[in-house]
Parts: sequence; C-alpha cells; structure tokens
Amino acid sequence: MEGRFVVDVSVERSDPSRAIFLLSNGLTSNTFLTQVFETLDGGQSFQQAGVDLPANVVGVTLDAAPSEPERLYVTGRRDAPDYVGVLARSLDRGASWELIDIPGADALASPFLAAVDPADPQRIYVRLDGKDGDTLLSSDDGGDTWSTVFTTAGRLLGFALSPDGQELRFGGPEDGLLAAERDTLVPTKRGELGPLCLAWTVDGLYACADQFQDDFVVGVSTDGGSSFTSLLTLDGLCGPLECADGTATGDLCPLTWGPTEATIGSRACDGEVPDAGPAPPAAAPSEDDGGCQASAAGTGSSAAILALSLALLGLRTRRRRGGQTP
Repeated sequence: MEGRFVVDVSVERSDPSRAIFLLSNGLTSNTFLTQVFETLDGGQSFQQAGVDLPANVVGVTLDAAPSEPERLYVTGRRDAPDYVGVLARSLDRGASWELIDIPGADALASPFLAAVDPADPQRIYVRLDGKDGDTLLSSDDGGDTWSTVFTTAGRLLGFALSPDGQELRFGGPEDGLLAAERDTLVPTKRGELGPLCLAWTVDGLYACADQFQDDFVVGVSTDGGSSFTSLLTLDGLCGPLECADGTATGDLCPLTWGPTEATIGSRACDGEVPDAGPAPPAAAPSEDDGGCQASAAGTGSSAAILALSLALLGLRTRRRRGGQTP
C-alpha cells in the first residue's frame, strides 16, 4: 500500500478483526488508482479485496453492509475535471464493480456514505457536502433510486443510526439535532445541540459538540437525544505533564500550553503544572515520540474520551477535505 492514501476505513460490526480500507491516489490529472484492501486477522496481514475500481473514479468513503459483508459500497466522483458524483457497488466483495450516478452530486457537492442499514443491505444513506447546505439522501434499492430526506441550512456533520436501524439522528451547528424514523423519514427537531459527530450504541447516543456553544466536548444521551450528560469538557483538562528537559515534550509543551489553556478555558490546573508521577510504560512520554500528554480532572477515562472525540473530528475533517476537487 506504499505511495497511496488510506481515505476511509470500515470495521465489520459482527467481527472487529475484519476491516476494509479505501485507498486512492492520482495517476495523472484525469485518472486514479482506487482500491479496496482488507484485513481478516486484526491487522496482521492485508490484501486487496477484488479488483481496482475504474480508473476514472476517485473514491471518498466506503462501507460494507453489516448483514451482507460481501456487498461493498464506495462513494466518490468520476470523470475529472467536471466530475459527477457516483456510487460504486459490488455484490462480490470487490470482484466486480457497478457504477451508479448519484443525483445532485457533482464537483461542488461530493457524496459521502453516512451509513448502511444494519439489517437491510439495500438501505443506504448518503450525505452530499454542498456549497450552501448539505443534503441527506436515502436509497432502498442499493443506490438505483434516491430520495431526499433533508437539506440543511448549514453543515451536516453528525449522523447516526440506532443499533436496530429504526431511528436516525443527524444535524449540525446551524440546524441542531434532528430525528427521523426509518419507515417515514420525516425529520423533526430533537434539540438545540449542534453535533459535530454522532455515534449510537446500545449504551446510548454519543455526540461531539462545541464546548462554547453546547457546554461540553463529548456527551451521551440515553433518551434518543432529548437530553445529554456531559462526559468531557475542555475546562476539565489539565496539562501538560512535566517531562525532562531536552525532550521535545519538555521543551515545547510548556510554551504552548498557556495559549491553549486560555483558548479552551481550562480551570482545572489553577495555574500549576501537575507532576506526572508514576505512569504505566505505555503512557509515559518519551524522547522519541515527542508527543504532549495532558491529564484530565476526574477519571482516566476522560482522556480516552477526548482522544476518541478528536479522532472522530479528524475523520470528519478529512472527509470534508476529500470532497474538494483534487
């Protein structure tokens, strides 16, 4: 996979040791190398799943149908430089591909897979990243035909299906949190939270949010989004931990923490840098990695939640950049 970009990853729900990866790279100004790779052993080995996608297609997102893993979906665009949004569909794990144009998707409105229904392999949801607003589309026949669920006033940054696929939650900073039932797909306003990302598990609906708009960075709802309990706030972060002089962490992080602390409004440290104290070897800063670590007020799980939220936001940012014309 050397020399190519991994632009999306999807882990199979029924077996987390199995995952697929979308790789894409420009060959010339008008042709691309777009491939799906897979691991069946938790990342111990990788191999291509099937054959390359057509050379006129640049891939953006991918997913496998949870109830039919042989069925793969890839969204992207074809035929540079004018571009048409396209869905690439495979019913045989990538051994063959069928291209289907997505209505309304073009160079200014790139298509991103939002989800595949957990029980119905032909029900898929796609978000069009538009210039003035985003559009949520659904298809009941694997992409042959499409219906518009909602067009936002701003950015559609969060989307989640309930674990059984019967309910949708989606929205963004400008539109708030919206809800719809699978059978009707009629959107209703659920709340004022402006989600930056959403994930729905059996434990609840998790949301990334804007600390300064929604009063938390990560929260969870057990009532489908009507209310959220804060799991992490920026003002609970305290750091950086002390590291030896002469290391990248020890030399750089104290200089950058002051502006960062002021920006996020942290009040946990009371102006003092905490002593790192004893730490497990895996968590201890090293001269080689040069990374900065921070502690969080409260339990150690807060730091893990922060890492997860930043990873999710980073993925969203990369996906939005992927919607720009190469």
